[in-house]
Amino acid sequence: MKKISLLAVLLLILVFSSQAVAYGSESTTLQKYYPIDYSDHWAYAELDDFINADLLEGYINAIGDIEIRPNNHITRAEFAALLVRALQVEDNQQGKTFKDVSNTESWYYNIAKVASGNGIATGTDDGYFLPNERISREAIATMIARAFADSIDFNAGDVKHFADTPSIWAVESVAKVSKADIIKGYNTEAGAMKEFRPQANATRAEAVTMLHRALHLQQSQLPEKNELTKLIESFYNEYFGAIANADSTQLLSISEQYTTGFQRHAADIEADFIDYIIDAGGTYIIDNVIEGNIASVYLRNKFAVIEIENFVYEIEIIQADSSTSKQKDVSGTYYMKEMSNGSWKIYYIKYNNIFG
Repeated sequence: MKKISLLAVLLLILVFSSQAVAYGSESTTLQKYYPIDYSDHWAYAELDDFINADLLEGYINAIGDIEIRPNNHITRAEFAALLVRALQVEDNQQGKTFKDVSNTESWYYNIAKVASGNGIATGTDDGYFLPNERISREAIATMIARAFADSIDFNAGDVKHFADTPSIWAVESVAKVSKADIIKGYNTEAGAMKEFRPQANATRAEAVTMLHRALHLQQSQLPEKNELTKLIESFYNEYFGAIANADSTQLLSISEQYTTGFQRHAADIEADFIDYIIDAGGTYIIDNVIEGNIASVYLRNKFAVIEIENFVYEIEIIQADSSTSKQKDVSGTYYMKEMSNGSWKIYYIKYNNIFG
């Protein structure tokens, strides 16, 4: 999904106003969803999706910009954290005690405990987790095969044969995830067999891409389509109701209930704009709602994408010396994910017309 620029987000909120509105921490918070170093990366779509869903965070550089550093290597603890976070794996109190993860204050202490307790990460034969070691591509394949054993059919496809995997320790796991098309391998010279490069250290982009593919193969416990479409409708009815009531606190509460990730932080800016209009003596009128229709539905165990067409609200803002009416077209593609409590929330909306 190609995100609109941060400037466009602000312009979208300011579409009714001819005066400037000062935004502080809200725009700064939203900035974390706009890393500066991945727009042309081969794994842009997967990285962007994880960023929007709050599964992947960037780094603040020396001048305050956010960097995702997709070509940096990823450690064993970092990948375990990514996997546990994406699958929302819970602590079953059966985690292993590793010799090098004894400090309960370490950020990865609970990650190692949860991952090992659920059979995702086993550590070395001599009892080490090696949290700060770079993780190899074959180790990622192994962890994915374990983590998704009950939710992906690893026998559905044909095994990919790589030139460099017959004698590796993870040959069985690599074969499984290759059948599911989670790994692709590298092309070498023309006509030669692909290489998997199992001992190569994985980059952040490679780790995210493999995990993203796995998550989008889960079809064992799909959500109900009607439940998700009703959620979107309820969100907007309540959201625009809060706008009509000029209640920014209510708007943020509704946003907290229905949205997460990028979309949750975008609501903070709109709430500030409502306060600005009300402080200036303005009022809102919401009228002539046109119900949308479902164009397409994509469902997986933990993620869903729903495309809605012709979903329009009419908004009028009345101020002391002016009245502005505009149709707000909320048609677009809605990206949703399951939360840890089983509820679903919208984490990103790609509007068909950002100024509509």
